[in-house]
Amino acid sequence: INWPSPLADVPLLQYRLERSVSGRPFNVLAFSLENQFTDKRTFFREQLRYRVIYEDKCENRSIPSEHTSPIILNIKSINSNVVEFEWNKYETWINGIRTYYLERIDDSGNLMEEFSVLSGRTKSIAFSLFDDQPKNIRVRAESLDSTPLSSYSNVRTVEINPVMHLPSAFTPDNNGLNDEFIPKGPKVFNYKMQIFGRWGNVIFSTVDSFVGWDGLIKGSKAPEGTYIYKLNFEDAVGNAYDQSGSVILLRQ
Repeated sequence: INWPSPLADVPLLQYRLERSVSGRPFNVLAFSLENQFTDKRTFFREQLRYRVIYEDKCENRSIPSEHTSPIILNIKSINSNVVEFEWNKYETWINGIRTYYLERIDDSGNLMEEFSVLSGRTKSIAFSLFDDQPKNIRVRAESLDSTPLSSYSNVRTVEINPVMHLPSAFTPDNNGLNDEFIPKGPKVFNYKMQIFGRWGNVIFSTVDSFVGWDGLIKGSKAPEGTYIYKLNFEDAVGNAYDQSGSVILLRQ
């Protein structure tokens, strides 16, 4: 939060910063000698409002400034690789807001991607299944001024559990289309895939995520039917995951 300094002839002693949480009365948050402050005790699910009062060396106080309500970005839902974000209305600019953008930044704060928001204050982003880069997201509001102003929200880092995507059926007939049962997804570690027959016996196993099942059992064609698979793997920091399900083998 930052604000303009008073006129040079004002005998400023300090700035009094006050905060209101969810419509409750303003209370003193901090005193500052500088015209900016970082609030590290925010409540991401609450509406926050701030205002500033000047205090001079004679203990006189100015009237409170207009309040500002910063943008607070939250994650509304995560469904596989699709993340829905939501945020509150920015309440500071006299001329109002032209639009919002969602920005993806790297760990150094450099812009990587920008996502337009057509209307409202929610936005869903579908991240690539193969995207293993940091997903640091913030909102940027743009004002309706002739020279637009910008205001930024907090940064939310999205953590998406790695999910391997597999077909529900495959046709191992050597026509070059859907000939093997193989997972697709992000880079994983300590990978293992097993396929089980109708009696629960392992009929195929691999520790190479680029190797799929070709529909053979000991060199012979496996009969049509439903087979159970099980995957075990870890992410880059060693968190373990497992997936299981069924796949239908079809022959032409």
